[in-house]
Amino acid sequence: MSGRTRAQVGLRDASEEQLGSIEFMLRAVQRNGFALEFASEAVRDNEDVVQRAVSHFGPALAYASERLRGDLNVVMCAVGTWGYALEYAADALRDHTGVVMLAISASGEALQYASERLRGETDVVMHAVSKRGSALQYAAEALRGMPVIVLRAVAQQSDAFMYASLSLRADREFVQRVISQPHCGYALEHASTELRDDEAMMRLAVEHECTGMWLSVNRRVTLSYASPKWCSDKKFVKACIARHCVNWRFMAADLKRDRDLLLAAFRSAHLNRQMRFTLFNRQMQRHVVDQMDPSFHADKQVMLAAVDCKAAWYLLAAPQLQRDPDMVRATLATGCRSGDDDDASITSSELQKVLAAVPEGFRNGKDYRACTWRARELADREFYVENDTFL
Repeated sequence: MSGRTRAQVGLRDASEEQLGSIEFMLRAVQRNGFALEFASEAVRDNEDVVQRAVSHFGPALAYASERLRGDLNVVMCAVGTWGYALEYAADALRDHTGVVMLAISASGEALQYASERLRGETDVVMHAVSKRGSALQYAAEALRGMPVIVLRAVAQQSDAFMYASLSLRADREFVQRVISQPHCGYALEHASTELRDDEAMMRLAVEHECTGMWLSVNRRVTLSYASPKWCSDKKFVKACIARHCVNWRFMAADLKRDRDLLLAAFRSAHLNRQMRFTLFNRQMQRHVVDQMDPSFHADKQVMLAAVDCKAAWYLLAAPQLQRDPDMVRATLATGCRSGDDDDASITSSELQKVLAAVPEGFRNGKDYRACTWRARELADREFYVENDTFL
């Protein structure tokens, strides 16, 4: 039993007689396929009821009779809706090429429920990894060592390289091919220890590191898997930070006090504006700004770079810098664009605190007025989001 109750599937007041009625259960499974779990044995062996249930809710195949879980039409209908329903099919159908191909078309990782024979079929596995790279882990061992299949899997999902055979992950030429694919640099994480410590391979990985939307999805950067040797190499670290500022999180602690690297991190963050909200605002603030040596709070160049990324960091500047015209202008300029589609890195309360800290002499300009309006817009937006209301 699944642990669901009758009430959860719309059968709170159903009688035993109704649970045994084909007409009643046809309507019930139309609304919620999981209602099949509470049907009588006779109804769960009725092809019309089961077919209707799995056509809307593939997992409902688990509650069909043993006979119908071996019925080709019923199972095809279920796996076409939800590939993982293959788990509940009869063994004979899990060894049926057409059924398995349909299941992995819907869910690549449904390959795990295919028969051992089909998990060793090149065409089947190739189709599965084309849909979901991680399906490679369920392929026969021989196929996990086949270059063409592994390359297809990695192209679909870089992490899939961890499931390749040990021989391929130690093959220098093949690993180069893997990490040279777009956004696949961090696949080097799953290569052999020797290759992960190789300078040429590490630099190639940096060149093909994820950026933008891809980094938001994969959340991998080169320094996250680099050895301490590379995390302490200033020249290499700077190249990584230039690619993406999130690398700052993983570099050696003593380098985090380096002014050049701090400026490089802020420049990188500015270039990766589309990432400010998803990664920059949450990780950069925690791993860069919060760990920044207090002496930099009085460094004009550093703080100008900081407020160019997020207006709220004006509040960290030393008192004399908060009165500096260049600092105020830069802060207000960033505040004016806060909340744009590519720059949702500040809340209304943060922007209001910034406005309150701006010296009186700067409160009559157009940028200050624009920031005031922007703070109100952000507050309205936050209200509608919080209350699940559309404008």
